[in-house]
Amino acid sequence: MTVAAASPAPPRRTADTVRRVLGEALRLTRPVEARISPDGRHVATAAATPHGARLVLTPAAASPDGAPHGPGPGAPAAERHTPRWLPDSRTLLHVAEPPGGGPARLDALDTGDGTVRTLAQLPGAVEELHVCDDGREALALCAADGAERDGMHLGLPVRLGPAPAPERFAPGLGARTLHHVDLADGRRTEVSPPGLTVWNAAWRGGTLAVATVGEDPLPGGYYEARLARLDLAARTATTLYTPAGQLAAPSLSPDLRTAAVVEGISIVSGRPVTVDLATGAVGRPAGTEDATWLHHAADGTLWYAGWDTHGSRVGHAGPEPRVLWRDTVTLGGPAFQPALSLSADGRLAATVLDAPGRAPETVLAPTSGPDAWQWRPVTALNPEPGPGLAALTTEETRWHAPDGTEVHGLLMYAGPRAAGPRPLALLVHGGPAWLWSAGYAPGDVLGLAPALAAAGHLVLLANPRGSSGRGLDHARAVVGDVGGGDLDDLLAGVRHLTAAGLADPDRTAVLGHSYGGHAAALLAGRTDAFRAAVVVSAPTDWLSFTHTSNIGGGYDRAYALGDPTTPAGREALLARSAVLAAGGRGTPTLLLHGEADRVTPVGQAHELYRSLVRAGRAPAELYVYPGEGHEFTDPDHLLDAAARAADWLDTHLGGPAPDPAHPAAPTPPPRAAPEDPVPPAPGAAARLGAALPPRYVARRLAGTAVLLLVLSAAVFALLQLAPGDPARTLLGARGATPEALAEVRARHHLDQPVLVQYGHWLGDLLRLDLGTSIRTGESVASALGDRALLTCQLVGLGFATALLLGLPLGVLAAFRERRPTDRAVQGLGVVTLSTPAFASGLALIYVCALMLGWFPAYGAGEGGLDRLRHLVLPAVTLGLAVMAVLLKLTRAAVVRELARDHVTFARARGVGPRTVLFRYVLRGAAVPVTAGAALVLAYLLAGTVMVETVFALPGLGPLLVDSITFRDLPVVQAVALAVATLVCLANLAADLAQPLLDPRLRTPAPTPKAAR
Repeated sequence: MTVAAASPAPPRRTADTVRRVLGEALRLTRPVEARISPDGRHVATAAATPHGARLVLTPAAASPDGAPHGPGPGAPAAERHTPRWLPDSRTLLHVAEPPGGGPARLDALDTGDGTVRTLAQLPGAVEELHVCDDGREALALCAADGAERDGMHLGLPVRLGPAPAPERFAPGLGARTLHHVDLADGRRTEVSPPGLTVWNAAWRGGTLAVATVGEDPLPGGYYEARLARLDLAARTATTLYTPAGQLAAPSLSPDLRTAAVVEGISIVSGRPVTVDLATGAVGRPAGTEDATWLHHAADGTLWYAGWDTHGSRVGHAGPEPRVLWRDTVTLGGPAFQPALSLSADGRLAATVLDAPGRAPETVLAPTSGPDAWQWRPVTALNPEPGPGLAALTTEETRWHAPDGTEVHGLLMYAGPRAAGPRPLALLVHGGPAWLWSAGYAPGDVLGLAPALAAAGHLVLLANPRGSSGRGLDHARAVVGDVGGGDLDDLLAGVRHLTAAGLADPDRTAVLGHSYGGHAAALLAGRTDAFRAAVVVSAPTDWLSFTHTSNIGGGYDRAYALGDPTTPAGREALLARSAVLAAGGRGTPTLLLHGEADRVTPVGQAHELYRSLVRAGRAPAELYVYPGEGHEFTDPDHLLDAAARAADWLDTHLGGPAPDPAHPAAPTPPPRAAPEDPVPPAPGAAARLGAALPPRYVARRLAGTAVLLLVLSAAVFALLQLAPGDPARTLLGARGATPEALAEVRARHHLDQPVLVQYGHWLGDLLRLDLGTSIRTGESVASALGDRALLTCQLVGLGFATALLLGLPLGVLAAFRERRPTDRAVQGLGVVTLSTPAFASGLALIYVCALMLGWFPAYGAGEGGLDRLRHLVLPAVTLGLAVMAVLLKLTRAAVVRELARDHVTFARARGVGPRTVLFRYVLRGAAVPVTAGAALVLAYLLAGTVMVETVFALPGLGPLLVDSITFRDLPVVQAVALAVATLVCLANLAADLAQPLLDPRLRTPAPTPKAAR
């Protein structure tokens, strides 16, 4: 082991507990994959034990035949895994790896008598094994000696023997290929298309297979893989589907007509995609998220298993998706993600299950009937779990990020929940498309979660944006924003637990592995929120990562980190790198790394270590473990690394955590906490309701209704306040005979009290009976119809013009404050605001209509595109008149936001200008600009009178002018009321939009307590 710096001898209590509890986890036998026999009578489990991989065979239920036989004493020594039943439900095909290394074998176990026979030698490490439906053939996906593997597979190359010296690197080496095996005579034939690497495959026999394939054999090529139809006889490939993300878990229907695959990002957990193999038609069944396993049943049903927040779920995908079962537990499979094995009739399902307080075992459940999905263990691999693990509590928690995003996580702790504020250990998982699921002993970040909880820490296992379990959109939320919103989520979780009185704000640490280590290093470098950091196997320099990692060129493109071939891309890569993180005063940082890691090469750790030492702001140490890859597998190395992490926390958090069995007296929380310190946040479906509380909406709607009632009374009063007799006014130019006057008074209830008249008028208004025009004799509603539509179209286009000009110019002026650009933009605003609408309209007519002939000079057009052409010049005229108002409002709001502390901090921690603008500045500036935009809309409605007159548009403006001239009072009332209603609705929309833009407005300010 290489040590980059000497460390003092800290107290050992926490380290002793960590070693003891982590030792309990390492002694567990972990079932990796469960397979039920076709007849549903037996279950085969591939189990990882402290001494290697082995097969465990158990009956599905009490059987007179007894338990099936495992390999007998005469079977050659081997690590046995990847079990596959043949249709006879007696023969178990599996992979056997010699203990001293060398090529893998395909062996067949007779579970009736325990005899084993070797069928074929396989040319590499077997990553998938498929058996055809009739049991006569097998298809193995083999990784050649030296093939590179990703972080989910230790980040170490495949080794069938000693590592070559020197090791050769050349294009095309280390491919993954398919090999067909005839089970009758053991004949093996390579059937992969030449030049292609196969990442996953689905096959049911014969010459047809579907697979995810690509040209690049490095794991980075997996990120560019596509779904292809393979002809195994001709060794050709035909592309079926090219994804936007990554693919995994292909499946093939029994009739060979349909293929399915999961599309996600990075460590794939995503949405099913189907392909009709006859037509090539691609389908995307809606309603299914976070699938990790697919299976076509005999009846055509597409089964899936996948993640569900912190737990797992099983269901049917398709036109009518169904969730059959879900729970806060972890199901397991060969890809370390949820998967099932179904009996031939689909009535029984087997899988691996692991949950808080429940050690991992193989379980079985019926898929229908009264006991459907009641999982029953069929193995007893861990009959006596250790006391340290058994004493832990795991619970779900939720909080909200600054932008309102709901974040989920798990809390682990020992002893009573209310044991006062504890030292907090924030553990960040890798991926980021991975998750902390509800398990017995979560293994990411060196398996430290249960160990630190047992030692007295409060452990927060956060699933920030970018994590799996909450849909593909949530997993993709960090694309282009790595180290942005996800870090905000993590910091918000720390503040949440501190405010609740559960975590001690002066004793917080952040620990992470892989991408989580990257996040931990950024948090340690950019903020002062943590007293210690532990960074394990982390990428620290994205620019060098793209050229040295075996997933470089794929991973960085998937997450839009930056293009290393362009100056702007290189700048973006460096800005997101932990080696250049700045903004904090310095956090003591411990780095732990495997010397043989090919995913995040050890140079990544050296870069960060040297940058921290040169900065000199806080202690830093680096430990490099020989022979280890992306994950540590040597138990001694793992225990040593975990103990050093515990020592680091003890040293820099001010000593070991209190004994959870004898907690100290609770310390008052730094801020008042609710009765339930970690209240559950509303679900995702209620997010809009949380953003717009019903009481807030009700108050705004009630206020708008009252205002409209008052305005209607004012409009009604126009008739009463008009000079002369209202009946004579309504008769207009018609003869005012006594009979006509009496008829008008009776029709309009003018012979009744004013309040009664108003009531009748309001009732007619609610029925959209606006009366009759005095001048034309037609109904007012008919007179308003087309004219109102034209005016609304003009106002809408004018408002859009004002927004498209005013907002960007205001932002530009703010970012160039007190510079020539700022002065020029503001000068332009003064000119447009000072120019009368009729002058700018006539100028546009002269230039754009008469001189250039681009647009018509007057009229409204015949509808559709012709209407749009006729409205361009009027809309620009109208928009220019108010553009300066939006420009001034936007500039002032953005200047104010740029001066705020959180924006200064974001710039200091290396956040890119675009992210600062859209995530921090514009969100804060949107509230005053939205309020101002509603007022601008009211001004636009008033300005249409002049613009419609200049451009001879038959809108509400000319109608209002003519009606006033001829004292056509019903039309004047209708137009005034229509304009007032539009203004009220615009202000209501602005009021409702503001809480969506600023979460601080969603709850009322607390009422101050009375002074004593």
